[in-house]
Amino acid sequence: MMGRVTTMRVRLAAVGLMSAGCLALNTNAISAEGTYDGNWVLDFPASGYSSAKGDYACPGIRLPIAISNNQVSGQLGRTVSGSGYGFSGSSGQPVTGKVGPDGTVNLSWQNFTASGKLSGAQGQMMTQGSCGKRTGTMARLQQR
Repeated sequence: MMGRVTTMRVRLAAVGLMSAGCLALNTNAISAEGTYDGNWVLDFPASGYSSAKGDYACPGIRLPIAISNNQVSGQLGRTVSGSGYGFSGSSGQPVTGKVGPDGTVNLSWQNFTASGKLSGAQGQMMTQGSCGKRTGTMARLQQR
């Protein structure tokens, strides 16, 4: 009988240790989320300059976005400028996307998509569309 009690205690202790280990693993997974949380600015410079027109065929885009729990959110709207369309981050259609644990980011807005990689407080982005292949940057804004 004493051997059974000792065996039962050892089994209960092992189950307790395994449960504690699982809790520790879950806590680590939760703390890994949101590494890139904060306010960011995405910049794609203007492209397709025409010296004959003295203007760019494709306007630059500056888009403020937020990342929270690895989810990208923002607003981007088309605005009419003197020579065509421009972009405004103050209102418009939602910008959505995701950030992977390794910093890989994908975002979309209407028929526009961009992907890239974040590292620390900066990142590189790429897009392909009617303006051709464009390279942009992302920068995290300092928290106050």
